[in-house]
Amino acid sequence: DNIIDDYVLTQNIVNIESVILSRSLITDLTGIEDFFSLNYLRIDETPISILDISKNKNLTTLVLERTNLNSFEILNNSSLESVALNWFINNNGTLNISGNSNLKQFDMRSGSYSLLNISENPKLTNISLFDTAASSISVEGNDDLGAFVMESNSSIASLIIENNNSLEQINIISSLTAPLINLSLDFSSNGNLKRLMIPFLNIDSLNISQNTLLETLIIRGNLIASLDISHILDLINLDAINNPLTCIKANQDQLDNPPVTWEEDPEDFYSLTCD
Repeated sequence: DNIIDDYVLTQNIVNIESVILSRSLITDLTGIEDFFSLNYLRIDETPISILDISKNKNLTTLVLERTNLNSFEILNNSSLESVALNWFINNNGTLNISGNSNLKQFDMRSGSYSLLNISENPKLTNISLFDTAASSISVEGNDDLGAFVMESNSSIASLIIENNNSLEQINIISSLTAPLINLSLDFSSNGNLKRLMIPFLNIDSLNISQNTLLETLIIRGNLIASLDISHILDLINLDAINNPLTCIKANQDQLDNPPVTWEEDPEDFYSLTCD
């Protein structure tokens, strides 16, 4: 219709496929659910605090930048393929990205959620988190997830990465000003993990007991006092420098043929048994 009254006729919006809001003063997106054909939604520098896309069943791409969203859910959206969330402002709620059957890519930069849950997205292949303040992060049951990359996330008290059957790479780069503190990590249920790079995180405990396929293990500059690599079949790269280790448990073949690409402190040694 042609009347400016904050309302539009549903018949005028049902065929709209793309919506872009940039530097808008809109604070309430009630009615977005009536955009039945919407497949692309981008909101940039717009002070919305609530967004419900649960009824936008054709949405494939969601990009949110510099919004005021508090708690936010993206659940069981069967068409959604890509989500990018960047530069969130004053957000200390929860973010739940779960059960999206076709989601393939999730990127987040500079958000501040207290709880971040990314689980049961069977086609998700990559997760990238940069400068995201979250006290608890859970990444579970994403069957096609191949890589998890996190950089400069400084306030994490709990990090769970479990039962991601295709996960081959975990790369966590700490904040130089505020590294993770006394965090225990368990990656053992990710059976196909090949590259684990977690330097300078102040990790005090690491469980890789079932990760037999590891090829690269970088744990330099942590607080790990016990390390067993005897079960790993073909560990090519190892960097265990600057940990309070003395003995590293290895198998006989590793003792007989130690790769030149293994690095440890001068006082460390490899042995079949470590007390």
